[in-house]
Amino acid sequence: MFEPIDAGTRLTFTEQGVHLDGVHGPGPDAAAGRESGTSDLLDAIGKLLAGLDS
Repeated sequence: MFEPIDAGTRLTFTEQGVHLDGVHGPGPDAAAGRESGTSDLLDAIGKLLAGLDS
């Protein structure tokens, strides 16, 4: 969801899923990998948009 704020725009991102033990990796390591990957992608989008703003 995008919403205007004083400093620009806020993106609220919610990930939902079912993660079965042992299917996509070992527990917390698999979750940390998903979190890291999502964070990297959102950072890349932010850098792209920041470049388009100037």
